[in-house]
Amino acid sequence: MSKLLTKIEPDEIKHLGPDTLVRLLHRLLLCEARAMGLSNHGILVPYEITVPDGGSDGEWKAQGNTNEFIPRNWTRYQCKAERITAGKCRDEIAPADNKGNFNAKARVKEVLEAGGCYAFFSNGHEVKPSGEDDIDTIARDQLQKAGVTPAAGAIIEFFGCNRIADWTNKFPSAVRYVREVTKGFGGLHYFTFDGWTKLADVSGPFFGNDAISQKIATIRDTLLAGKTLMIRMTGLSGVGKSRLVYEALKPSDNGNSLQDSLSASCIYLSYESVSADLLGLIGHLADNGYAAVVVVDDCPPEIHDRIANVVGNSSLSVITIFHEPQQQRGDSHPLNLAPEEMGEVVEQILRGDANLAARGDGAIKAVASFAQGFPQIAKLIVEFHRAPTMDELNDRAKVFHLS
Repeated sequence: MSKLLTKIEPDEIKHLGPDTLVRLLHRLLLCEARAMGLSNHGILVPYEITVPDGGSDGEWKAQGNTNEFIPRNWTRYQCKAERITAGKCRDEIAPADNKGNFNAKARVKEVLEAGGCYAFFSNGHEVKPSGEDDIDTIARDQLQKAGVTPAAGAIIEFFGCNRIADWTNKFPSAVRYVREVTKGFGGLHYFTFDGWTKLADVSGPFFGNDAISQKIATIRDTLLAGKTLMIRMTGLSGVGKSRLVYEALKPSDNGNSLQDSLSASCIYLSYESVSADLLGLIGHLADNGYAAVVVVDDCPPEIHDRIANVVGNSSLSVITIFHEPQQQRGDSHPLNLAPEEMGEVVEQILRGDANLAARGDGAIKAVASFAQGFPQIAKLIVEFHRAPTMDELNDRAKVFHLS
C-alpha cells in the first residue's frame, strides 16, 4: 500500500462525535452511489441531529444495488456516537408510552414491513451477537411487543467500529475525512473536498460567465457519464483553472445527490507535494478497486500521461491541471481556460474595490484591460486596495513601481 494511504483503524472511528459520525455516513452513501454509477438513487442524511428523526438518521433507496454495507435496496441507518445497550436498542425500536404500551417508531416499522434493512450505526463499541444479547433478537422481540411483524427478508443490522472502519477504507475521501476530523493525519498529503475549501486558491466569492458555466457543466457531465476517466484542464497561471474545477465539484445548493456524490468522493492533491509518491498512490487506488474523483493540481504533461496509463479501466476518475497545453490523448477529455474568456469575470472582481468602483465603469474597464484576463491579478488589486490610476496605466513603467 502507498504510504500516502494508510487504513483507518477502529479506534479512530471511536473518536468521531454525533455530528461527524452522521457526516461520515452521508459521505459513505454518496461515495457508494458514485462507485455504483447510479443515476437514480435516494440518499437522505439530515444534519440536524437533535431533531426527532422517527427512528432514522440516514437512508439509502435504490434498485438492484446492495453490498455488505448496504444490505437491502431500502436501508435506514440510526447513528449513535455511544454504546448501544439492550435498553437503548428497545427505546430506538419501540419505546413505551406513559401507559406502558409499546409503539414502534414510524420509520423503523415502515422499512421493516417493506422487507428492507434497519441498521444501527454506532461507534460506541462492537457487539458480539450471542443469544438474548443479539441486537437482532432484542429488536425483533421489541417489535413483537409493539405488534409489528417484519416482512420476509427484512433484516436488522449492527455497524460497530470495525465495520464502519472497513466501509470507510473503501473510499480515499472517507479515509481523509476521518483523519481531518480526528487530527490523525498519518502520512497523508491529500485533501478531501472540505480540506481543499480551506486553501487560498479557492477562497473568496466566485464569479462566472457563459464560458465558465459551460466548462463546469462539461466537467460534471463527463464525470457523471462515467465514460471518460481522465480530464485535462490547462490554462496560463493565474487564469482560474483550479477554481473552475473546484466549483464544478462543489456540493449543490439544492440537494442534488448526483452532484454531491462528486464532492463526497473527491480527493485533491498538489503534484509538488506528493511527486515522489503520486504514481504509487494512483496505482494502489486503481489496482484495488477504489472509487474516487482524484484532482491533481500542477500536474506536468508527462505525469498526466503516466497517470492515464495507470488508471486504465479502474473505478477512478482523474482531473489533472497544468499551466501549459499539451498534445491531447484519445483517453483524456481536454479543457482549456483562456484569459480572453475571463474579461467579464475580472471586471466583476474589481468591482469589489470600493475606491475603484467609485471612479466609475471607465476606470474599472481600464484596470481590467491592464489585468489582461487574469483573475488572480484582479484579486490582488482588490486585496491591497491599490488599483492603478489612469496616469499610471498610461505610463506602464509606473505600474510596476506601485507601493
